[in-house]
Amino acid sequence: VKPGQRVKKGSPLLRLDRTILQASLAEATAELTRAQADAGEARRERERAQELFNRTVSSTSELDAAVLLDARAQAGLAVAKARRVIAQKNLQDAELKAPFDGVVKAVPGGPGTVVTAECQPKPLVIFSTAP
Repeated sequence: VKPGQRVKKGSPLLRLDRTILQASLAEATAELTRAQADAGEARRERERAQELFNRTVSSTSELDAAVLLDARAQAGLAVAKARRVIAQKNLQDAELKAPFDGVVKAVPGGPGTVVTAECQPKPLVIFSTAP
C-alpha cells in the first residue's frame, strides 16, 4: 500500500515472506498423510490381533501390543493434525489486512523491513478511518 491510498476492510496492507511458512505447511501436510497411513495400518493390525485373540490363536500380550501401537498411532495422527492447523494459521497470519475501511496515512516500513517477534517494531502501516 501507499500513503493516501484508500483501502476496504479486509484489504491486504502488507505481506511477510511466506516461503518458509509454505514449506512448513507442505511438511505438515506430508506428516499428516504419513500419520493417517500409520493410523490406518495400526487400526487394521489391532483388529487382526483382536480376531486372533478371540479365536484363541494369539496371546493377551500380542493383543496388548497391537492395542498400544494403535493408541500411539492415533495420538501421532492427532499431533499431525494439530501441526497442520498451526502451519495453516501461521501462513494466514503472514498477511496483515485492514481492520476497517480507511486511508493509509504512512508506510514507515517497506520491502525488506525486518520484523521479529522478540521486539516491538515501529509501525509498518499507519492507518485511519476514511473521512
